[in-house]
Amino acid sequence: MSILSTTSAQFFNTNNAPGRYMDNHPFVYSVGIGNFGGATLPQSILHVNSNLTTFNPSVALGDIFRTTGPANLDNSWRMFTGTANGTERFSITIPANSSDVVLDTRNNGAMKFSTNNAQRMHISANTGVITQGFVGIGTSFDAPQSRLHINEMDPNPPVNGGTACYAQWTNTATGNATENEGLRIGLSDKGVAEILQQENLPLIFYTNSIENGRMIPNIGTTMIGNPTMVGIGNWTTAFNIIPANVIDSKLDIDGDLRIRQVTQDDILDMVLVIDPNDHNRVHWRDATTIVGGGSGGVTADNGLTIGPNLNNV
Repeated sequence: MSILSTTSAQFFNTNNAPGRYMDNHPFVYSVGIGNFGGATLPQSILHVNSNLTTFNPSVALGDIFRTTGPANLDNSWRMFTGTANGTERFSITIPANSSDVVLDTRNNGAMKFSTNNAQRMHISANTGVITQGFVGIGTSFDAPQSRLHINEMDPNPPVNGGTACYAQWTNTATGNATENEGLRIGLSDKGVAEILQQENLPLIFYTNSIENGRMIPNIGTTMIGNPTMVGIGNWTTAFNIIPANVIDSKLDIDGDLRIRQVTQDDILDMVLVIDPNDHNRVHWRDATTIVGGGSGGVTADNGLTIGPNLNNV
């Protein structure tokens, strides 16, 4: 059916209430569906207004727009720009026989997401084989340089050097009510890289799915008042989970130790010794107190003797 009108036309339903409204202006036509008329006019080419439309109780007033298509075919809402048939720029599609939803820029353009009229996230276009599809998170941030790039630009210009920028992870165990819960990784306002375990729990490092080390907030028995200890090794083994074998020093190494370079100082007279009864805990000892070896000294396998003579230290 076609209707020709040189002026505005309004259609009413059987209850004599406005239903459809066609507004005719030079070169511009708009169609309103719903309650229009008087001072209420369509504000776009197609304007749906459900306010005060109460004559169909089976339809909720908030259900403004709906489409129903065959399940065995792709169902798409498509947007074009340009003259004639235009060029397709964007589509929302439900693939055939699927519950997925696909948002697609049909040409080589970025996809941007905004709140409060400010861009918050950017998915880059195909600007190169390596850089295509980079995701940038941040206000008005259009140039992500990695698969995920978080950038803080507020306030602009910056105050006191910059604004801290973090990613945060929480779960039901940590809670999620404040910024002081869970794990945060990011940059301070001065640009310092930080890893923040904000719970009273270890921070554990893995390679090849095996623990390599951990930092724990406990206080060691010999470091009262100086919390946090670092353990290097796998602290989940049956041996290391025994209470007597857990991390108990500022640096606890489950394995050997190699120091590639050590400077020589013949003036010093303190040496490091180990306690075999305490998992080889390291202590210092005055070299002049070491006796033995039959001549007042201790001789190593390489022939070096350490004794009261400080020149041998």
